[in-house]
Amino acid sequence: MTKRSGSNTGFIIAVLLFFMMVAGRGSGAAAPAAEPDATASLCRQEACRSWVPACTWGPVPTGSELLVIRWLGNSNYEVSYKGQVILVDNFYNRGSRAPYVGFTPDQVKRADAIFITHGHKDHMSDTAQVALQTNAPVYGHQTVIDTLLKQGVPAQQLHAFNGLETFKFDGFTVQMVHIYHNIGSKTLYRDAIKDYTKPTPAQLAEEAAIDSRGSNSPDITLKGLFAFLFTFDSGFTFLGAESAAHPQGWTDQLKTAVKKHNSTFDVVAVPYQVGYAPLTDIQTKTWPFIQLTNPRLIFPLHHDVFPDFPMSPTEPLAQKIKEELPGSRFYSPLYREPLCFNVRARSSSPLLPLCADK
Repeated sequence: MTKRSGSNTGFIIAVLLFFMMVAGRGSGAAAPAAEPDATASLCRQEACRSWVPACTWGPVPTGSELLVIRWLGNSNYEVSYKGQVILVDNFYNRGSRAPYVGFTPDQVKRADAIFITHGHKDHMSDTAQVALQTNAPVYGHQTVIDTLLKQGVPAQQLHAFNGLETFKFDGFTVQMVHIYHNIGSKTLYRDAIKDYTKPTPAQLAEEAAIDSRGSNSPDITLKGLFAFLFTFDSGFTFLGAESAAHPQGWTDQLKTAVKKHNSTFDVVAVPYQVGYAPLTDIQTKTWPFIQLTNPRLIFPLHHDVFPDFPMSPTEPLAQKIKEELPGSRFYSPLYREPLCFNVRARSSSPLLPLCADK
């Protein structure tokens, strides 16, 4: 009886499944959805959906395809790839007169390495605090190292470079490329902004404390400034230069790096700081650097460092790129915005972050 009952049960189940399948076909039920494409799959990763930086314990990308870049104001960048978090420059507390980047230095608790482009306060004023909180190794010119030693960062955590080194990580390298620092009218701008905004004594004291955590060494102009170049194993590149847009600032190291990559980079963060003559500044400073590096995607950099400089509108640069460089695209990211790229799917076409329209 038991054997016969089991046989009947199996027959009944088979018949029911058959009729359910026929009914589904007859009612026009949709076929199973196709597998999502690679872009959609990458964009579903939490690292591409969250606006919390990885350095403040936000999500990090997984796999060997997904790269996430976040702009954290000025020339501060977070680059996360294969579970690693690399910080470029640390200038997050910029004073109460400046735009808020969305987090405070005390929240930065995660980094695998920190690279400092140079010792001016608007690039390293929070580095000592971040280094002590994360225990990450810090790489910088000797002027940076000397400043951090005075602020209590242990010597074993600090590593000086001169631009000839390449630092290896899992899936990519970082090279700091020596360039020369532009000589600008910082005092002129600061005085004009101060006269107009009339900061309180408390605000001035706050900004003086920030200033004290940077270096004003004269060596920075000719020896202590570096561009940063990330090169991934797939060949994908991310280059950024805080200064030296003008050809007079181009060193042999920069020219060699450009030649090595055949004058084409995937993403370039260009120094963009215009003053009283925006169109002239673009043409004589930013534009030569864009032509030199021939990027597929261009980010502006150093355009929001109020009150040291005026806030620089990015629309004139975007318009010029749109009209004169059809092979490049311009994208001005927001603070902490996850900019996602598939480093394994490269092409010669203009580039945009994968999930910008998702």
